[in-house]
Amino acid sequence: MPTARKTKSGNWRCQAFDHVENLPDGKKKYHHKSFTARTKYEAERLAAEYMANKNRPTCELKFAEALDKYFEIKSNTLSPSTLKGYKALQRSAYAPIASMRLDKITSEEAQDCINKYAADHSAKTCRNALGLLTAVMATFLPDTTIRVTLPQAKVIDYYTPSDDDMKKLMAELKNEELKRAVLLSAFGTLRRSEVCGLKD
Repeated sequence: MPTARKTKSGNWRCQAFDHVENLPDGKKKYHHKSFTARTKYEAERLAAEYMANKNRPTCELKFAEALDKYFEIKSNTLSPSTLKGYKALQRSAYAPIASMRLDKITSEEAQDCINKYAADHSAKTCRNALGLLTAVMATFLPDTTIRVTLPQAKVIDYYTPSDDDMKKLMAELKNEELKRAVLLSAFGTLRRSEVCGLKD
């Protein structure tokens, strides 16, 4: 595995072997590709990934085209709700890579795409977007390795109503149906969406 070295700027640079050029005088010239990052680990990861993928098969499909083909292939195996969610991701998540050929998409491009999407979307939605991205890549370029760091999920501090809160709420409720729904939500095991879906 290539080893990174620290530069004068404080960053780390790692060189990965690219190819050998045969010179007219019979000698060989070795060409390398350099990767620079803030940490040693990241520079070495980029170099190792390049070496793993530089000889991977080509695929002229653009990502947007590959998405359409993926939906077509999976049309009879994906549930309608899953397909609907994927279509929503197709419209909003992949603008930075939509026009790129699949064989040109690396972890860097995928990371940039997810980073931009994460600016105004939840960690769960970003995970779904990455899942679809890697599924498409695996379908048309099975030997491709894509590694992306996802945003951390925010810890939500939920407020639990006290007994006094519940007493005040029940005292204010005049509608019997609404009162039953509140009681079911407060003391039952159903989630809000399940309570809302109940019918007589």
